[in-house]
Amino acid sequence: MVLCVCTMLIRYVLGLLNTILLILSLLVLSGGILLLVDGGKVLLKLYDVSKKEVDDLHVVKAPELSWLDALPMGSTGAWLCAGSTCLAALAILGLVSAIRPQNMIMWTFVVVMSILALCCIVAGSLFLCRDSDIHDALRPRAAKQLKEHYDSDGDGDGTFTKAIDALQYYVDCCGIQGPGDYVDGPPASCCNHTMLMGRVNHLADQCNNGTLAQKYYRQKGCYDRVLDLFIENKGFLAFYVIFVLIQALEALLGFVYLLLKKIPLSTVGPG
Repeated sequence: MVLCVCTMLIRYVLGLLNTILLILSLLVLSGGILLLVDGGKVLLKLYDVSKKEVDDLHVVKAPELSWLDALPMGSTGAWLCAGSTCLAALAILGLVSAIRPQNMIMWTFVVVMSILALCCIVAGSLFLCRDSDIHDALRPRAAKQLKEHYDSDGDGDGTFTKAIDALQYYVDCCGIQGPGDYVDGPPASCCNHTMLMGRVNHLADQCNNGTLAQKYYRQKGCYDRVLDLFIENKGFLAFYVIFVLIQALEALLGFVYLLLKKIPLSTVGPG
């Protein structure tokens, strides 16, 4: 009797967790579809939410953002759709194993969920650690791309340059690793608007023509600044922790269920 109650309880919990996982994956899928359909307008809306508040504080003209409307976000949307679809399929597999438990289905679910949880833990640890090897390798590569494509003829319609200017202006950063990434001096979007406020107008003019003293430019690179925003974002951290905990708990419950099913009823005692 106790064994039957335990297995039934595990099935109910697995069903609940997989329902939550399915809902999360469908939310991500809807975001991916939105980016596929009209990703540029989505980004433009997100910028407009905080743009005016920032513009009121800055003394240098804000970068033009109309180019966001035509920005192709199809590849990002496709990756989100593919990942969320796989996650939804895994959640459905978990629901099937909870509703109609079979050893083969349950073992498949436990193994896949264990691997996924382990990968998320390793990848998350490397991403959230500022001094990890992956960040040390990506920073100079990103800085090289900046030097090659920013304000150059190879930028095509100038989208790369406009995107970097918008990032530096609204995220309060400069370059990838710092203002030193710009050989000919940082652009106006790198100016530290907090330091320029209340000062003489010619400093703003110097900011726009690139002759401003180095101390008036932001010193933190955009790579570390964006990384800090992710690490300090409690919502992002909470989502990541809950996501990993759901995976680990489901794998553990599935494994316990399989162990309990192997216990002969005669060893449990009278019901």
